[in-house]
Amino acid sequence: MTPRHGISTATLKEASQDADHSTHPAAICVKEAAGYPDGENYKELHTSECENFCLAQEFEITSRCYDPPGSRHQFDWMMGEATDDDPPFDVIVVCKLKNFSWSLDETVLCRTKLKANGVSLLSTAEIST
Repeated sequence: MTPRHGISTATLKEASQDADHSTHPAAICVKEAAGYPDGENYKELHTSECENFCLAQEFEITSRCYDPPGSRHQFDWMMGEATDDDPPFDVIVVCKLKNFSWSLDETVLCRTKLKANGVSLLSTAEIST
């Protein structure tokens, strides 16, 4: 079955298995999108979901990436760190893959770059913990 975002559950489970789940350094990535209803703080909700996922998987959060609507400064920094010769984290945790980058094509390209450098991209919404 292929979820709405176009990446199969099998692919996501493979990423999870790649992550080994034994106290890996992890980055959490929360990207706010424009148009959230007033009064709802998705940044706090998504941050909490990512933190709880890391706790359950025994990942140590060593980096945090927060970008407001229309910004990519932290995302660009995180991708630079993740594709460096010695990345400071093994896993990037997001709440939803569709919020990871600006497009599905870019998400697939980033995931390929990350995997080639030994960094897994995991979503709290698309993988059962």
